[in-house]
Amino acid sequence: MQQFLELGTKIGVLVDPRTRTMEVYRLNQVMLVLEDGDVLEVPELHPGWELRQIMTLSVVTYEAC
Repeated sequence: MQQFLELGTKIGVLVDPRTRTMEVYRLNQVMLVLEDGDVLEVPELHPGWELRQIMTLSVVTYEAC
């Protein structure tokens, strides 16, 4: 993920359905781990846009707000 960021990617998100988490990577920042019910905001790409992580059983769904 770090290599993508160094090449110009603004944000990297790794979804792990086993642990029901999302790892959020930004250049020169500490990785952020989001869990069930957390909200991913990416103001550097889309101000005001949110992605709400909703997990039920083993199914991961996302809801754009």
